[in-house]
Amino acid sequence: MTFLNSALLAGLLLAGLPILIHLLGRRRLKRQPFPTLEFLRRLQVKRMRKLRIRQWLLLALRTLALLFLALAFLRPALTKSGSAGTRRDTVVLLDLSASMNAKRPGGSAISLARKTLEGIHQAAGQNSRLALVIADGTGSRDLGWMTGRETEPRWISQLETDGRSADLSDSWIRAGKMLTETASPNKELIWISDFCDECPDTLVPLPDGVSVLQVPVAQRPAVNLFIQEVHPAYAEGSKGKSIDLDVTIGSSGGDAAHDVLVSISLDRRKLAEATVTVPVEGTVTKRFTLLPNKTGAIAGEIDIDVDDALSLDNRLAFVLQVPGTQQVLVLGSDQQAQRFFKLALDPQGQASRFAVTTKPGGLQGLDLGRYDAVVFAGVPAFSNAETQVLLQYLENGGGAWLLLGNQVDLASYNRDILQALGYGPLVSTNENVSGMWESIDTKHPALQGLIAGKGRYDQPSVKRYARQVPSDDDQVLVRLTTGAPFIVEREVGTGRIWLTPSAADTSWTDWPFSGIFAPLVQQGMHYLASGEGSIREQISCGEPIFWSLPEGIDPGMLETIDPLGNRQPAVPGFHEDLEVLVSDQTFWPGLYRLVHGSTELDLMAVRTVLAESEIQPEQKQYANHISGSMNPGEPEEVVEWLSNYRHGREISWWFLTLALAALIAETLVARENKPGLEPGQPAETETS
Repeated sequence: MTFLNSALLAGLLLAGLPILIHLLGRRRLKRQPFPTLEFLRRLQVKRMRKLRIRQWLLLALRTLALLFLALAFLRPALTKSGSAGTRRDTVVLLDLSASMNAKRPGGSAISLARKTLEGIHQAAGQNSRLALVIADGTGSRDLGWMTGRETEPRWISQLETDGRSADLSDSWIRAGKMLTETASPNKELIWISDFCDECPDTLVPLPDGVSVLQVPVAQRPAVNLFIQEVHPAYAEGSKGKSIDLDVTIGSSGGDAAHDVLVSISLDRRKLAEATVTVPVEGTVTKRFTLLPNKTGAIAGEIDIDVDDALSLDNRLAFVLQVPGTQQVLVLGSDQQAQRFFKLALDPQGQASRFAVTTKPGGLQGLDLGRYDAVVFAGVPAFSNAETQVLLQYLENGGGAWLLLGNQVDLASYNRDILQALGYGPLVSTNENVSGMWESIDTKHPALQGLIAGKGRYDQPSVKRYARQVPSDDDQVLVRLTTGAPFIVEREVGTGRIWLTPSAADTSWTDWPFSGIFAPLVQQGMHYLASGEGSIREQISCGEPIFWSLPEGIDPGMLETIDPLGNRQPAVPGFHEDLEVLVSDQTFWPGLYRLVHGSTELDLMAVRTVLAESEIQPEQKQYANHISGSMNPGEPEEVVEWLSNYRHGREISWWFLTLALAALIAETLVARENKPGLEPGQPAETETS
């Protein structure tokens, strides 16, 4: 047995108070014989013996009552195995992700976490230490070992959530390292979270002897609606400069569908709104048609009008790229094809619709993010690094057109670039097998209107090509009379790529001299460049922004402005072997702006992590790590629970019960045990 309130051990001395009073109250009387009363003394000997026994019994009961009461204040507990020693080091692993601020019937998770932390702090002993590890990947908000006990530690009230998600893997490793380095006989990890984030399947083992307590602070369900995504919709028959956007709204929790008002704004001008019914635990997609009033990068925002658990995800910022002059890069070893494409896209040389840049060679040292579309005209081969650059460009929504050339190594293409893109292999045709264009997918947005009237057009002939077998995910846009595909489209991420297993070269085909070449190239490049409007890549809160370096401006003069209006430096760095500016403090969802003084140079949208919006707690338990689970509550409740958990079951109430029983027994013994008197009978007089 141990005492949880050992500072009051001196209170046991109170048990001697009745004995002290008894000793001080004893009077030593001088004996004087009185013969006439001798016979009475003999009569009272037996009665006095009983009286002394009762007095000693009263003294014992009073002493025991005070002793049991003092022991109760000492808070005795049955000693728990492994709890020897008073020194204890505790690491608190705290989740401060966005969902911790969600409104729930029992209060937000972050408010319950603060109360629990206050109780953990109060339960720490004088010789114990406490450390805080925030469940993120940076460790910048961690607090090292703290000793001493403040009444209300300031750091608890200053803990706030932001838009970031939890990163359990890195924070778990940091917590384990702190527990490894301590020599305390008692070590524990208290993990406070709403457990809404997607956690890893495995966790790094903690040091031996570490006790892990799980504190779920989101035990009650909540209803939350959120904007899941927005992307351009290339609807058939879109006209003019209008842009169709598909907005997907999701729901988490609840037992009924919700009607919400969804509105879309561009440059703070509301352009469209509609009421959408969101199903229970499902999603719905609504298409909106917008008419922007300018070109270039436009700041957009989607808003849903609903009172739900988490307001942070009721708005989604995005950057809409409306084409003005589209930047097209044509590179490779086929100079003839480069001239044909440049002439088709910019015949007047004024770059009014397409600004074409030609470059020999491959992708090494290029920033594809500067271009809306890229044409590969006879690039001999792709290195692994160049393949990864192209894949990332397509994943981010870029468009590309891959054509063969005289110097192309088909074996290298099949092994490297085509396999990475998901295309089937190309087979070289040594025979002089020629064909003509036979079928065109006129319903495709990039090919609409190319064939007028009854479908007659100047059919190009192809006398050299490599046969390609399309896969299930490929879409053949143009096919030859031999059955071989001539233009094959494939989606990669949010981007698209076309493959033409021939070359825009007169030794391969007369296509560049046909009347369909320029219209198809223009419409095709407009389509590949997301010409009807594209959504720039969005990053999640906590991820860094990589800005392209603007030409002619000192990087030290550039800053970023976050959605809260705070100015932050843009630090020079490298990303994918390119020199860029880095902004890593993306803690809030919304629009981030790269500025030079008062001039806005670029925009980037940051969104809430989707897992933070789906705020239903995960049921995953880590049985190999968790020693116990504690419900959050008021600080006093936490202190009591931790005391029982750390030291064993508290038995103060046993001693309170014994003290009460002793007092009751003392009262009964102290009563005068006299017989009842008859009416008119004089009371008995006792002579001492």
